[in-house]
Amino acid sequence: MRKREWIIFIVFLLSFLGIMMVLSASYVKSLEKFGDGFFYFKKQVGFVAVGFVLLTITSLFKPRFYYRFSYILLLIVTVLLILVFVPGIGVKINGAYRWIKVGGFTLQPSEYAKIVLVVSFARIFSDEGRALKKFVIPLVLYLIIGGLILVEPDFGTAGFLFAVTITACFVGGVPLKYIFSASLIVVSICGLFLMNNKVIGERKERIVALINPDEYANSKGYQILQSLYAIGAGGITGVGAGEGKSKLHYLPEPFTDYIFSVLGEELGFLGTCFLLCLFTALFILGVRISISANEPFIALSTFLITFVLCFQAAIHIGVALALLPPKGITLPFVSYGGNSIFSSFIAIGIILSMAGRNER
Repeated sequence: MRKREWIIFIVFLLSFLGIMMVLSASYVKSLEKFGDGFFYFKKQVGFVAVGFVLLTITSLFKPRFYYRFSYILLLIVTVLLILVFVPGIGVKINGAYRWIKVGGFTLQPSEYAKIVLVVSFARIFSDEGRALKKFVIPLVLYLIIGGLILVEPDFGTAGFLFAVTITACFVGGVPLKYIFSASLIVVSICGLFLMNNKVIGERKERIVALINPDEYANSKGYQILQSLYAIGAGGITGVGAGEGKSKLHYLPEPFTDYIFSVLGEELGFLGTCFLLCLFTALFILGVRISISANEPFIALSTFLITFVLCFQAAIHIGVALALLPPKGITLPFVSYGGNSIFSSFIAIGIILSMAGRNER
């Protein structure tokens, strides 16, 4: 099979695995909340079906389309990020403004900002120009997008995009002295923001709880311990699909933020290794397409989009394994949620578009 076909096959496996895990992890909550144990499962199936349609559509556009309209798409995403704060348009959930109500669907602009931002970076770095200019523009774009996301507040996504921005600058050929200097400036600005933010105490508790979760077992360390208990209970082969206990009101958000923990409990070490192999294969295929590209925009956009998907997966897994502080970040193609699924499939569609240009 060609690289494009392998990518589609990997996405299919990840999506199928996600549907099965969502069914297992959400059945009890679906039954209690809606009287239908298959409520979230059916919605996830619908999300994946729409996702494949979006993948097909976005793969049909030529790379030149994404090059020409990247800035327009970035402007649209920026406007949407501003609209989340507008009363009557934005939706406040759990004290955060991150969503826009569109009919019966809740749109989360930050999910799509990840993809649009890196495509814009690819255009900037593929154009001719001085290194300093190429560095300043991405940094300004990040400060605008990242700043809006930080105010929502969504500290995790803002930090995620900062890491993506630094990676884009590095692969785009920006001298390390510029990258290092800008990193200090951005970290200082974010630090000042956090110091004057009322939730800084909560963030500090999360970090302390990560270091010593047993001491905070009844507060910030609870979800960390429950995640570790779930993964540890799985052993080598797991307790069996659907037989996990952690999803029974022990593990918070078992079919979104901690679906890897449920997978580890029910499918065991072998199941988690299979998942890691799929993401590793996806990363290798993306890098190979990038390396073989004869156009800078295709090479950069393919690598950066692949990096965003796999880096997000790495963070999700790192949180589940208590290697990183708890953060509500989904596992691409696997976790429940329309925005996460749609943005991931759109990302793959763009990669397929770039790969198709390479093959031609």
